[in-house]
Amino acid sequence: MRHFDELTVVVPTYNRPKYLKRSLDYWGATAFKIIVADGSDKKYDGDIPLNVAYFHSNELLINERWSNALQKVKTPYVVFCADDDFLSLSGIKNCLDYLNNFSDYSSAQGLAVTFEIDNKRDVFVEMANAKMVGHQIDGDFSSERLDQLFDEYIYQIYSIYRTPLLQKAVDACTDLDNPHYIELASAIVPSIFGKHKVLPVFYSARQHIPGSSSGSFEVPRFDILKARGMINYKAWKTNIVNIYAQAESVPLENALRIIEKTLTKYYEWDSKTFPDRIAMDASFWSFPTRYKIKVILKIQVIKMY
Repeated sequence: MRHFDELTVVVPTYNRPKYLKRSLDYWGATAFKIIVADGSDKKYDGDIPLNVAYFHSNELLINERWSNALQKVKTPYVVFCADDDFLSLSGIKNCLDYLNNFSDYSSAQGLAVTFEIDNKRDVFVEMANAKMVGHQIDGDFSSERLDQLFDEYIYQIYSIYRTPLLQKAVDACTDLDNPHYIELASAIVPSIFGKHKVLPVFYSARQHIPGSSSGSFEVPRFDILKARGMINYKAWKTNIVNIYAQAESVPLENALRIIEKTLTKYYEWDSKTFPDRIAMDASFWSFPTRYKIKVILKIQVIKMY
C-alpha cells in the first residue's frame, strides 16, 4: 500500500495493557507509523513493534498527552485509534484516496461496527450508527458547515484528518482535563477549514467493554453548570472563536456569534439524543422526572417479588 508513508496512527491508552497488546499486535503487522500515548499508572512492559513510538506520561492531563503525541506527527494525515478499536486497512486506503483527490475536504471516515465477545468466545456484531450512511458536511462556507454539523451529529474524532487541522483542534484543548472538548473541537475546527465525508466502506470496529472509561468525564452540557466547568468552557470557547476569526479574517464578535450558534445546536442535539443523561455528581432528586419514575417503578416491582 503506497499510503503507508502518508498516515500516522495515534493510539491513546490508559490502564488497559491487554487491549494495548492486542492493538500493538494489529498495528505492528503494518508499515504505518504508530505513536502510543500512554497515561497508565505503570509503563507498558510488553514488546514494542519497530514501527511504534511508545510514550508513557502519566503526569500529564489526558488532553496534554494527546496534544504531545500529535506534535510528533510528521505525515500529512493522522488518525486517532483507541486501544479497543480496529481500523480497516481498506477503509484507511479509501479515505486517504478521497482526501488526496478532494482538497476541500478536511477529514473522512467510513462506516463503523461495534462487537461483543461472550464467555464462549462468540462474537456479536452490529452497526454502530445507521445515520452514518451517506452523512457528510459539505457546505461551501464555514458558517454553512458549522450549521450542518449538529443537525444530526456524527462523531468525527476517529476520522482521518489532515494533520495540521487535528493538531490545531487538539491544541485548543490542551489546558483542559476533559476529553469531551477534544471530541467537540475535532468536529468544529476541521469544519471551519473544510468538508467532512463518511464513505460507504467498512472503516472501523470497536469492542464493547463493560466498565469502559467513556463515562469518566462530565459531558459539556452539565460541565458548564459548575463553576470550574464554566471556567474551562469559556477558555476553550475563546480558543475556538480565535481560530474561526483568524481563519475567516472576521472580527472576534462575528466569530463569537457563529461559534455560540454552533454550540447552542450541539447542546440541543445532546439534550434530544440523550434525554435521560444526568450530571455525574447529581443527586437522585435532580434526575429527569421520567428517570425517577423508572427507578421508583423498578423498586416497586422488586418489592412485589
